[in-house]
Amino acid sequence: MFSERIFFDAAHPNVYLDVYTPTNPAPLTDAVLVIPGGAYRSVCDREGKNTALAFSREGVRAFVLNYSFGEEVKYPRQLLDAAGAVSFIRANADKYSVNPDRIFGLGYSAGGHLLGTLVTQREFAESELHLPAGALKLRGAIFSYPVITAYGKTHKGTFKNLLKKPLSEYTAEEKLLFSIEKHINADTPPAFIWHTSEDVSVPIYGSLKLCRAYVRAGLATELHIYPYGPHGIALGTEESSNGHPEYVEPKAAGWFSEALDWMRTLDNRV
Repeated sequence: MFSERIFFDAAHPNVYLDVYTPTNPAPLTDAVLVIPGGAYRSVCDREGKNTALAFSREGVRAFVLNYSFGEEVKYPRQLLDAAGAVSFIRANADKYSVNPDRIFGLGYSAGGHLLGTLVTQREFAESELHLPAGALKLRGAIFSYPVITAYGKTHKGTFKNLLKKPLSEYTAEEKLLFSIEKHINADTPPAFIWHTSEDVSVPIYGSLKLCRAYVRAGLATELHIYPYGPHGIALGTEESSNGHPEYVEPKAAGWFSEALDWMRTLDNRV
């Protein structure tokens, strides 16, 4: 259930965390930072709220990030919002009965790109926020129909909103910097990735590239490709559909229980 709204950055009053209290919490719970999508031009409330409620019912403390967006907002503002959220959660682990070593991130669509930026540019963000090394490291990352790559078939609007210029005007260095699959290494947290093959807004190719990058780096990862469902289905359930039947897809809805199982068994194998 929703418990409070935290404004953790006084300089940016539109940036905040909505905190959800888990049902029947353990003495120390897992935490998940939910980063909704919105192509860096909005933040999708439907993805954030419903996902947090689902996690809270499973005993996981959920934090939904409302990050900066708008015509005047461009990188690295979004990255620093996400980094500040992780720093806040870890600094307040005792208050929220969170295990500081088991903080996960979950990103939808452009939120998946922001999550990918956070895990691959962690050292930069730590430096910018004057944090010690490792302060922003996540236990694992859940990529939900994410925007991943600036190469080939991708969601060009996400990249346009990120730097406020068309992807065609990106320099070679910028395309490389913001293509998550190019920066996976041995220090990258484990990943759970899911997508639908029917997604025409954010093509599946980015998720496939991300999985391949994990495999090449010798890292364990889990990838689920579901046959049906458009972009933006969130949980794939009636609960997260907001009355839109196209967002109800029972087979794809299985991603949530699979992700929970992945989180709970992660320390047994990785």
